[in-house]
Amino acid sequence: MRRILFLSFFFLFSPWIVRDAQAYLDPGSGSYLLQILIGTVLGILISFKIYWKKIQLFLTGLFKKPSMKKDGEAQVSRKKSK
Repeated sequence: MRRILFLSFFFLFSPWIVRDAQAYLDPGSGSYLLQILIGTVLGILISFKIYWKKIQLFLTGLFKKPSMKKDGEAQVSRKKSK
């Protein structure tokens, strides 16, 4: 508990105790970081779009109630994806 409290105070107040870095950031650095951020967000969105059907079928199978066959055996019906 003390460790968590110490780490939370450290990360909360560390921006105010930082010294100067004496480093130079050229104008291209900001645009490069922006490109990385945009690329990451788009990559996550496209991956989510590609695997959406699989995720949807998986979640449907988890929360769907099993249907009963005539012989009393439980069966979960699933649609086949292309």
